[in-house]
Amino acid sequence: MEKADPTREILHQLLADLEDEVEMGRRIDEKQSFLVAADGRFLGRVARPEHSESLLNAVGRFGSGQSETSILNYHGPYGSSDSPLSARNPLSASPPLLFVHGEFWGLVSANPGLGLRVISPDRFWRALLSDWESFERGEFSDSGSIPIHAAP
Repeated sequence: MEKADPTREILHQLLADLEDEVEMGRRIDEKQSFLVAADGRFLGRVARPEHSESLLNAVGRFGSGQSETSILNYHGPYGSSDSPLSARNPLSASPPLLFVHGEFWGLVSANPGLGLRVISPDRFWRALLSDWESFERGEFSDSGSIPIHAAP
């Protein structure tokens, strides 16, 4: 049995992290709207429900309540009420980051104490369900209330 090479493992992780950064840069350049976890994990894209990366794809990796990479998985790291990376943890200091039309907008979090640019996961989900296409235009609203625009 071969012994694990720690240097090789570290290099493998560094390469994976670099690839994640390049991919995030591409998403920003393409003016996509998406969520990313504070640990750098991509959590899904605001796109038509049929899209494989869509948060609205109920059978996809980002829209399924069973997926480890979904904020809808109430037992997973990004959707539970006790994970430090979760949108639903009212004490989390590291919730998911929301990008709208390629611009950092703010945080999706149940912790209102994080600042002005925070949207609760329930409000975010309602906005997504009511008009996901508005994210593609760089704005979104909560069931007809005042529109929330991407930061200038």
